[in-house]
Amino acid sequence: MNELPAVGSVHRGDCLDVLRTWRGGFVDLCYADPPHPRRPQGTLSGRDSGPAVSPTGDPWRWDESAAECVEAIQRDLDNPAHDAVLGLQIALGDCGIMAFLAYMAARLVEIRRVLKPTGSVYLHCGLAAGHYLKVLMDAVFGPGNFRNEIVWCDDRPYRGNRRQFATAHEAILWYARGPLWTFHGNAESRSQGPSSRSLSWAFVPSLPERFGDDPGRGSGKPLELLERIIEVGSSPGDLVLDPFCGDRNTRAVASRLGRGWIGIGDPLRSGVASG
Repeated sequence: MNELPAVGSVHRGDCLDVLRTWRGGFVDLCYADPPHPRRPQGTLSGRDSGPAVSPTGDPWRWDESAAECVEAIQRDLDNPAHDAVLGLQIALGDCGIMAFLAYMAARLVEIRRVLKPTGSVYLHCGLAAGHYLKVLMDAVFGPGNFRNEIVWCDDRPYRGNRRQFATAHEAILWYARGPLWTFHGNAESRSQGPSSRSLSWAFVPSLPERFGDDPGRGSGKPLELLERIIEVGSSPGDLVLDPFCGDRNTRAVASRLGRGWIGIGDPLRSGVASG
């Protein structure tokens, strides 16, 4: 656990395994967009969470691997996610959402470890599990290090149905590693206008803007969203980590803004681009 990855490198494999080979405290900003669970419309409980997307592209399911992950965390009394994972399993039971949360708990602990004391993480949260991820983030980073919840609105026309509203947004949780962090308020003022302090950001994904080889791959987050997070949350020369990279967007934006970058992509996950 003493390797220092080269700036500008992409590492193939599960980010948990890769992160565990790196020394701690060298990343300035982590932008994390994991493979989110997706519930069928109308389902409310974790036990009925239904299909989800795992790193392999298969549905999240409670299986032997998920059970082993939860058991490993629960055996480790010093793991900061221990109590949260125990409580979530009691509340949700053995289900696909719990498999995802166990997956994320182990990786959030390692993300926190590689951040500098002044580092930050911006975590995308899907609608199916975002409220549970907030519990995990509080456990791993500490509730006092929660800085903001940002609502990203995909500003395209969506229609609801006769039973519920349409949903076209995601929450982005911003947590600092410690009591000091980077926040370039001047850049935020430029992006929102001099009098706006809104934490609701509306961007339309533009597939031609993507830097990946295949516009159907990867997370598809708009470049303007990435630019805003990286410019506000880091300084020129800082190092940006994307532990779930599915395309080249984060790396391209970081380079454009004068930041270093490193990426991790599971080769089994659709959309991992090299280079």
